[in-house]
This record gives sequence, C-alpha cells and structure tokens, in this order.
Amino acid sequence: MWETAEKDKYNTAYDTGYFPKNILVGFPQFCKALTALVTTKIKLLDIGCGPGISLKIAQKHGIEAFGIDIAENCKQYWNGSRTLSIASANNLPFTSGTFDVVSAWDVLEHIPEQAIDQTLKEIKRVSKLEGLQSVVICLTEEQCKHGDLQCHLTVHNYDWWIAKINQAGFRPLSLKLDKSKTHLLALTTRIRR
Repeated sequence: MWETAEKDKYNTAYDTGYFPKNILVGFPQFCKALTALVTTKIKLLDIGCGPGISLKIAQKHGIEAFGIDIAENCKQYWNGSRTLSIASANNLPFTSGTFDVVSAWDVLEHIPEQAIDQTLKEIKRVSKLEGLQSVVICLTEEQCKHGDLQCHLTVHNYDWWIAKINQAGFRPLSLKLDKSKTHLLALTTRIRR
C-alpha cells in the first residue's frame, strides 16, 4: 500500500530536517483574506499540515483549524493538540460536509498519481457544499528533493491538474501560476454532483 511507503519517507524526512517553507510565504495572507470575506466562524482543514505552522497561523486569524499529515513524526511538533491527526489524504477521518475551507498547499504532487482521484474525492466529501478549497500544486519535480528522497510523485502540467480539479467536481474561482510558473494556485468551490 502506497501510504506505508509515503509515511516512512516523510518520517525519515522530518527526522532529518525536512520543512516545507512555502507555507510561510502565502498562508498568512490567505487567512487574512478568508476572514475578510467570511463573517461567520470558519472551520478549516489543512491537509499535509506537517509541523502545524499553518494551523497556528489560521488560529491567530480566529479560524478554527484542523490538520492531518501522514508522517507520524510530525506529532513531536504538535504539543498534544487535539485538532491534528495522523491520516492519509485519501481517507480523511472526518464526517462529510465538515469544513468551510480545505487547504492542501504543496501536497497533491506528493501523492501517487493512482491516488489523486480518491484524494480529490475526499477533499470534496469533507467540504461543505458552498465551501472553498485552496490548493497549491508544484508543477516540477526539481522543487522538492530532500537528500535522496524524491518527494514529488505526481508531476504534470497546468492543464492536467485543471482537468483533474474539474473532473472531481470543483468549480474554479481563481486559477493562476506563480511568478516562476512552477506552482499552480487554485481556489475552488465544491459543486453539487
């Protein structure tokens, strides 16, 4: 099963200093924009939360934040938090329609291609009908190597990812490439199917 191999890979990576720094770049602005747009309490799930920094950022903005990561070694950073869980992105431990916002920043490309459809299905399942999904996807494999570990397992171009997002039942609200043209930034909403 692919989850075991990925769990082992990221446990090793976190043990040797792996840390996805991209979350520090745009996540504070994303949370600020969310709280400006939505006047009610926001419940957010961050998939691939790693050490949980995204959740701390979200909580500083008044967002009720939950996170999952596949790497058990992330627990060492969580300080016993009950809002963080060890779980696979393609089998989320939450009831349907739980979250106003689901984020997966620099996560989907780390999932094997054969599991992408199921992962997107799970994101849709746990999202509220009018909920938002914020996805950042790296389009290159060179962007993420940690020692001998190759972290990007599903590397495709912009059009391939947009087709996957559409097929999964999400309506794009905003799609753009970053300045370096290496990351797709997608803000979507779930559509009824």
